[in-house]
Amino acid sequence: MSTGMPWLRAAWTSTAVDAFATSLSRPTPRRSGSPSNSARSSPSTLLRASSNPYCERGIGTLRRELLDNVIVLGESHARRMLREYVEYYNGSRTHLSLVKDAPEPRAIEPPSAGPVCAREVLGGLHHRYFRRAA
Repeated sequence: MSTGMPWLRAAWTSTAVDAFATSLSRPTPRRSGSPSNSARSSPSTLLRASSNPYCERGIGTLRRELLDNVIVLGESHARRMLREYVEYYNGSRTHLSLVKDAPEPRAIEPPSAGPVCAREVLGGLHHRYFRRAA
């Protein structure tokens, strides 16, 4: 894990994953014009205002890389997909701010370690590449 940017890890705690999965399982309110059916907004907390940009960025990334490409079948499916995405995001996905490394650093595998192989992540939506011993 990167010591210079602890928010990379903090933004994807299990509490955040659970809260996001719970929000996906709630029905979307109808917008018929009556006050009882209108969508409600909740104000941001003033105590943690500095964390909002990181959460917004994390949720945007999650939507672009996962939710735009997957049909969520239920709350348990959403939780499973989010957990797998968090593992991929922190362990395999490259980040430009970390000089194309992941938050959990990996050892560089030399070409002599064997041929490059791919492991499917999120049902083939993303891939984790590694070298298999010859």
